Amino acid sequence: MLLALFHFNFRKGNSKTVKNFFDKKNRKTAKLKKTVPNQSDFNIPTMNLKKNQDIIKKIKQKKNKKRARILLAIKIAALALALFFGFKIFSVVSKFNKKLNLSDIGLSEHDEAAERQLSNITNILLLGIDDNNISDTIMIASIDKLNKKLKLISIARDSLVSIENPKTKKTFYSKVNEAYALGGESTTIKTLNKNFQIRLMDYITINFEGLVDVIDELNGVDLEISKKESRDIDGIINSTKSLKQKNFEKLNGRFGKVHLNGAQAVAYVRIRKTETLNGLNDDFGRTYRQRLVMNLVFKKIMNLNKANVPKLINTLLPYIKTSLSFKSIFNIYSCVRNNNFNFEPTQIPLPAYIINPDYTYNSKSTVFYDLDYAGKIINSIIYDDVDQKSFIENNPPNIKKMQINEERNSKNANKEKPSNKNLYNSKSKNNSNSKIQPKKLLKKQTSFKHSQT
Repeated sequence: MLLALFHFNFRKGNSKTVKNFFDKKNRKTAKLKKTVPNQSDFNIPTMNLKKNQDIIKKIKQKKNKKRARILLAIKIAALALALFFGFKIFSVVSKFNKKLNLSDIGLSEHDEAAERQLSNITNILLLGIDDNNISDTIMIASIDKLNKKLKLISIARDSLVSIENPKTKKTFYSKVNEAYALGGESTTIKTLNKNFQIRLMDYITINFEGLVDVIDELNGVDLEISKKESRDIDGIINSTKSLKQKNFEKLNGRFGKVHLNGAQAVAYVRIRKTETLNGLNDDFGRTYRQRLVMNLVFKKIMNLNKANVPKLINTLLPYIKTSLSFKSIFNIYSCVRNNNFNFEPTQIPLPAYIINPDYTYNSKSTVFYDLDYAGKIINSIIYDDVDQKSFIENNPPNIKKMQINEERNSKNANKEKPSNKNLYNSKSKNNSNSKIQPKKLLKKQTSFKHSQT
């Protein structure tokens, strides 16, 4: 169109019109050029511009260096956190899956295979360790999924048993709790397996300090105690460093129905010389108290809000060692909780097969009883679901009781043969010359098989 107009005006001789057209166009182009800034418009010398560019470059370099330092600091912090939590996880995980060699616990591969086949039954040795690294508590926990029972069998720590020294391989007779001092969990399990003809493989060891924290986490326990037990609790805490460092609150003679915190409850289960409210004394009284507190702790854990379970586990972890995996323990807990397991505690031995409840052997006061018969009872409880009293009624022991001398007082000394009822509290001194010697009886141990092997 422009060309046509130009051609028309040019032929008509309207050169002025054409000139005006180009002048208008040039002015518009000039205006457009003015909008684009030029170096000359700023009136900045070339040297100053280069200097400014150098300054900008240096500023950028400083920012990059600062950014690099921040990134390096973040990486170092992340690595430190990773190492810290890695160490924490390792320290926790290293306490799990601490498996024992079968030869160290007196078992064979055949024994292991036979035990693993019984998928409905899981047996775990529970050990409570005091400040002196002595196993003050020895219990067998049997989780029976078929009958929905958690069976807890207390073994008297003063039980006279044969122990094999793991270093010298020599066998000697002493209290069962000496096995832990000699060789830890493996020697303890081997001692129990050999003396009671059982097949323990797994264990959980807890320091009493950890039990204090667990009971505190569960807001303590309510117990009925005597005035003498109340005084003993304060005395034990005051004389035990690890308990005294905890929340040491004196009972100050309070007795009857009382609320005990963690330190007080642990001191209660360690009382030995004072009778329980139902008349049990010495090691029998102590194991009774242990079962009583364990029953209360068990009920509280089973009724614990699921949201608080991780906190309880975190409280317990620093104080335990076990052959089980964390997953296995959690699965056992879930199984027992979700299926409303019944708690069935018992103790070994009972009076029916005790030969002497206070037998002095190598200057040590021990509980001397028929281990072979006790082993049959343990196997019957675990695998046949027969309670101890029923087993004794159906299979009465054939044991010749020792004559026990008990002095009533200095004026009137009486010799009597105690009944099963007062065997727990009987005292005998220097009876190592009795006709029945433990070596002869213990060497007569015979192997047997329970019905489900």
